[in-house]
Amino acid sequence: MDFNKQKYNLPSYIDATSFKYLKIDDKYLIGIIIKSLPHQLNFLDVMNGIPKNEIYDLSIYVSKKDTSKILKELTYYISSSNSEIKTSKGNQSDIDILTKTKDDARELRKKIQIEGEEIFYVNFVITMVDEDSTTLLRRAKNFQSKLYAKAIFSNLLNFRHLDAYQLTLPLGYPINKIIEKEYVNITTSGLSYIFPFYKTNIFDNNGIIFGYTLNENKLCNLDVFDQKYTNSNMCIFGSSGSGKSYFTKIMIIRNYLNGISQYIFDIEGEYINLSKNLDLGYISLVNDSHFYYNPFQIYDYEVKAENYLDKKIDKLLKFITSLCGFCKEAQIKEIKKAIARLYDEYSITSDRNSVISKENMSITKKILKNYQFPTFTELIPLLKTKKIKDVIKEKIINVFPVLCKITNIDNLKQLLVIHVGNITTEALNVASYLLNEMEEITKENTQKTLLYMDEVWKYISNKDTAMIGDKIFEMYKTIRKSKAGIVTITQDITDFFNYQEGNYGKSILNNSAFKLFFKLDFSDIDILSKLSCINSNIINSISKLDKGQALIVFSNNTFIINIKSNEYEKEIIDER
Repeated sequence: MDFNKQKYNLPSYIDATSFKYLKIDDKYLIGIIIKSLPHQLNFLDVMNGIPKNEIYDLSIYVSKKDTSKILKELTYYISSSNSEIKTSKGNQSDIDILTKTKDDARELRKKIQIEGEEIFYVNFVITMVDEDSTTLLRRAKNFQSKLYAKAIFSNLLNFRHLDAYQLTLPLGYPINKIIEKEYVNITTSGLSYIFPFYKTNIFDNNGIIFGYTLNENKLCNLDVFDQKYTNSNMCIFGSSGSGKSYFTKIMIIRNYLNGISQYIFDIEGEYINLSKNLDLGYISLVNDSHFYYNPFQIYDYEVKAENYLDKKIDKLLKFITSLCGFCKEAQIKEIKKAIARLYDEYSITSDRNSVISKENMSITKKILKNYQFPTFTELIPLLKTKKIKDVIKEKIINVFPVLCKITNIDNLKQLLVIHVGNITTEALNVASYLLNEMEEITKENTQKTLLYMDEVWKYISNKDTAMIGDKIFEMYKTIRKSKAGIVTITQDITDFFNYQEGNYGKSILNNSAFKLFFKLDFSDIDILSKLSCINSNIINSISKLDKGQALIVFSNNTFIINIKSNEYEKEIIDER
């Protein structure tokens, strides 16, 4: 797939050779910096006086200064000003200027000493963009004249437009040396006039774009793994066709591009095409998907355990008996003996070094390659009882070919879609086994990881499916904050909040630092309104949502966002 940077609003080149402007692909940018503000006028009033048809970006940088140092400088300046006025032989206008400056310094000293105010340096950086350089220069000059009419003095950042561009990007650039002297000196009370400039951009440096605020069209960029949040868990609610699945797919793509490991338990096959279009692997419990996960393979986290091989054999034995229904002691003993013999035939013993690749033993100690482990099909000849052989063939090999060949998913720690399909007891046993595997890999994985449970209500709809529902509930409480989180997605609010008298759903809500509500039916909204953990303002906001909008709730933030995708994401999501 060709990725055209210009098409997706990523600059393919930046030309800073002209001192008058910066050229970014086919557009031009000019930077303007505020030099000084009027003493009495509220800066918000000034900005509101600028014509609303003018489009610009404004960035404000605030830094606190050493007040005691400034106080000493002011005292020295007032003293020297008194001497300069007494000895001045200039005209009256020079004396008036010196007197006014001295009075300003005294007033500032009074604010610091008596009123307890502090001093801040504030930088105002404005950028304007246009497709025509001549038009842009004219707009910038006109913009400056309107500022000047309000006693706001500004300079074009000639030779420094690249700095202006970097400073107005939402990337947290520090004030660079080129503009650090271009500041406005302001007191605490003066600074308070600037804020009602409230923060509408939510931006975490290592996050992904969730959407854009409904009223201001401002960016909502979140890093769910940031330590400031209580955990990385998320729950997503929305009726069919509300846009929740589309949002989830966008989130998966952006997290994948951001290097996050992701495992998706997909009941309805909703995410298989997404995996195919990203050229990634998926596991299907419904049919032969050409991708396989070999339960006999021994993974890094398993080797680290005490008596690792005995534990691996016991885990496989439990898995086989759960699928095949073996319960007689003789049957269990025969299967266990056959598994141990199979590993022995592959020279895999209780010695950890037996599963370490000989070519890497002295360097990185990597586990044996995928093809160096046995599979289910090789277990059959080692079993003596025909009935045991037939049942394993019928219940496992014929039904789940995905488990019977060598693992061939190279990107196991990047993105894995597990298509569960019909909620049968057998499929749920396999899904439960894979869920345990993904949980263990997640704990061992050094990368940040998200586990997605799509249509989670189906896992708790009856007693047969409750084992996975309970497992998800347990993981919500054990996977905490640092590098892993669970994302539950559901459209059936009724089942979700009826299971275990509603305690299950409430606990999922309470243990999710991030909650997203898409458009819901009136009956679902009514159920939510009866929950003590959701206030009336949230309920009112949910009732006003349109398709493609979501109410996001996290920390102390609650607002509606519009979900938008770019052309690249649309191409990935759409079926080919």
